[in-house]
Amino acid sequence: MLSTATLLDFEARHPGHPGHKQQAIESELGITAARYYQLLSRTLEQPEAERLNPILVHGLRRLRDRADRRHRLAMHR
Repeated sequence: MLSTATLLDFEARHPGHPGHKQQAIESELGITAARYYQLLSRTLEQPEAERLNPILVHGLRRLRDRADRRHRLAMHR
């Protein structure tokens, strides 16, 4: 399993650019993009993640929460 530090380091080095990022996830980490985002989401809730890179973790939580709100709103229309 990938460590918290590994996931956060990867995310810090590969912001945005979904197509390129997906290739990097598969080639560098050896997992699918879907699995990566599952692991990253769990990682964001770990106290260790916040200690390692608080700015990145808070920013990613904000993005995730914003996307969740948009998804919930779209489902209620």
